[in-house]
Amino acid sequence: MERFVPGDDCIRMAHVFTRYAQRAEMRQLTVRLTEREERDLLLACEQSGKTKSALVRELLSQSLRRYRLRQALQMAHAELGPAAQQAGWLTEDDVLRDVS
Repeated sequence: MERFVPGDDCIRMAHVFTRYAQRAEMRQLTVRLTEREERDLLLACEQSGKTKSALVRELLSQSLRRYRLRQALQMAHAELGPAAQQAGWLTEDDVLRDVS
């Protein structure tokens, strides 16, 4: 029987447990890609050294942040736009002229 030795064995066990815990928190999504999208994804993976899953998660996260910001700006514009137009603010220069 092999004896348990602290050190490398503990590090390996901790790594396995961490990877398992990370995967347990993740949800699975299936996405259909065109041949071109798949080629582009594989090229990006090769260039970045990341797996397809890691790269797609990263890109999705970035895209969702931009999407949420764009939505917030559109809502602010819809809410504040009419009042700004009434005040005569049609361009950034109009705002800067009155605020400065």
